[in-house]
Amino acid sequence: MRSNKIFQYFRYLVLKTLRWTSRIYSKDSICIYDTIFGYSSHTKACYEIFRLIYPKKDIFIVTKKYKATPDANIYSLYSLSGLWHALFCNNIVVTVSAPRFLDLKHRFVIQFWHGTPMKKMGKYDKSITKSVLKEMRYQFENYDRIIVSDLITKSSLIDGFSVRREIQVSETPYSLSLLKLRSTFNSIKKSKLANDQIILLYAPTFRTSKCREWDLGLEKKFQSFCIK
Repeated sequence: MRSNKIFQYFRYLVLKTLRWTSRIYSKDSICIYDTIFGYSSHTKACYEIFRLIYPKKDIFIVTKKYKATPDANIYSLYSLSGLWHALFCNNIVVTVSAPRFLDLKHRFVIQFWHGTPMKKMGKYDKSITKSVLKEMRYQFENYDRIIVSDLITKSSLIDGFSVRREIQVSETPYSLSLLKLRSTFNSIKKSKLANDQIILLYAPTFRTSKCREWDLGLEKKFQSFCIK
């Protein structure tokens, strides 16, 4: 028990030190911070669209799920270079949470929330500890922008994390990537492959703490999105 308390105190000191250090210097670059996707899904969509909008800026990904790729400027969070790039970056893009070692008040942070109402979020997700929930609430209060793709997700975030900051409902990098994918899908249907069978797979995340109450595949809006 004593050793655990010592470890927790040491961890607290390290986080405080890093947060203070992150105030000293910052460079005008864009860090896409990732914890679960690696170079795929939401993280990849953010990287591609920010590269398109800011072609001359230094844009990179710092991730816990590192895998080298020639398609992106990517670093492992557990490397010195990854820690350095995240620690002193002036602009942070997240889709889950920001690094706990950063002082969010001294940089511009934008949150494109990845989740959907199919998941229990915040206080309703029993797999989240009280300390993590407290940190998430702190982060939501210090984001400069919070952008989600629909009103239901907005309501879920406000309720689950007690968000008091403004949440904007708009297109996100990931929703734009889905629209691009749908356009490709439509092109295939009109091509010589139109008579071939096309299989569309939707694979949501299921949590042990979540009792599934509805099926997105049965939603008319989702069906319309797929077939238009």
